[in-house]
Amino acid sequence: MRIGIDFGTSYSAAAGIVDGALVHVPFGDESQFRTAAYFPRDLPGGADFELTAALEEEVANLVRAGKRDQEREGREYRQRLASAATGQGERIAVPEPIMQSDEALQRQAVNTTRRRWLQEQHRREIVAQDSLSSALFGEVAIDAFIDDPRGRLFQSPKSMIGFRLLPGVRDVVLTVLTSLLSHIRIGAQKHFGRPVDSAVIGRPVHFKSSMGEAGDSQALAIMRDAALAAGFDSVDFMYEPEAAALDYHLRAPERHVVLVVDIGGGTCDLCLAQAGGAEDFVPLQSWGDATGGGDVDYWLNLLRFMGHFGRNVGAFPNHIYSEAAMVSDVVRQASFKNYAFEDYAAPYRERLVALQADANTVRMARAAEQLKIHLSTQPEGAAALDYIEPGLGANASQADLAAAASFFNARLDRLLETVQSAPFPQPSRILLTGGGSSAPYVAQAVQERYPGVALVRGEPSLAIVSGLAKAASMTADAALSDGRA
Repeated sequence: MRIGIDFGTSYSAAAGIVDGALVHVPFGDESQFRTAAYFPRDLPGGADFELTAALEEEVANLVRAGKRDQEREGREYRQRLASAATGQGERIAVPEPIMQSDEALQRQAVNTTRRRWLQEQHRREIVAQDSLSSALFGEVAIDAFIDDPRGRLFQSPKSMIGFRLLPGVRDVVLTVLTSLLSHIRIGAQKHFGRPVDSAVIGRPVHFKSSMGEAGDSQALAIMRDAALAAGFDSVDFMYEPEAAALDYHLRAPERHVVLVVDIGGGTCDLCLAQAGGAEDFVPLQSWGDATGGGDVDYWLNLLRFMGHFGRNVGAFPNHIYSEAAMVSDVVRQASFKNYAFEDYAAPYRERLVALQADANTVRMARAAEQLKIHLSTQPEGAAALDYIEPGLGANASQADLAAAASFFNARLDRLLETVQSAPFPQPSRILLTGGGSSAPYVAQAVQERYPGVALVRGEPSLAIVSGLAKAASMTADAALSDGRA
């Protein structure tokens, strides 16, 4: 059987066509589950790290490399000073490089070696078969991690696969994706009562990436490898907004041009298509930007939660708070948990130490997401932070939500402007879909660009997977008709 899979940054879903009817795969009591996996293993932590002879040599190599870099920077600085003194070249201020002491270089090298050691230990543990067999998924995975943070939680692994990955990290991410896709395939087989061996998987127009087109190619390669390892014989990919447009097309009685605005957790994707009526579905073009609802969660976390921990207070470096808020990035989370805060002033010192403990960064990120959802319909809201400090809490208003969404809104508006300038007929309907499409700032941004154009609200969570399932059925029928299956 061939199914459709919406493998989302925040939530995932699957569906198939049975006897001509669309059937969604249940995950517990819901038709989707949070894209998170928990591996309940007692994994090594920073306290288990000891410098063996091999690790001491690695530290020494890093110190030597650091000294060489500093010596090179010193030579280049003296050369620029000499050029400035003799009037050669452009007269500009020559910033003096910051030279670290031998002790500072040693501490930095040990921290780097500890991080690499932890990544390797976790990679070995995650790949262990007994860890995979006891994995938990969805909200249950997050609850299990909060109850027992000795295990390993992976949230939104899709947001990582477009970035440069060290070989060990790539292996871990591939294993996590394989586990999630296996969970989907096995759940679909149990529900449909037949083998599920192929799928059409949704993909954003552009993955979150630091590598441009190469990042998209890498992400698709990792997704394909994970799907095959999960037991699928073959997989195809389809743009997520195009899948939603196809689902809309098959339900629309009259022919017209529709613009699909799909707001996911990690990306914002648009598709312009000729849809409806008895004619064929014609996708004209798709556009995408690697920002989504998760970016609003992140900024709301920074703006209304992290101030309680010293963000923008004194000389505290802001990157510490970014790392704490990026709960889907396992490397940044490990980095945050390795910081020492004994030199910070009270009460921030005690609060940051508490934030490092257990699963508190995950708890706070979840609270920021829930507060965002609350503020989408209510003027004010609050989140308790009593697991950090008794009586501590974060308050926010819709004005704070607007500030947190400003970066996302700017990217969405730029995308809409690109659609307007494209050489295609303009839409007479705009379909809003995706988990983030119900936020008031989304409809406002769309209506400002397209005043007077009717907004159609699709099923926010399931329009994409419905279209993918229909595409999977159509391609399976085509394969049967020409003898390829």
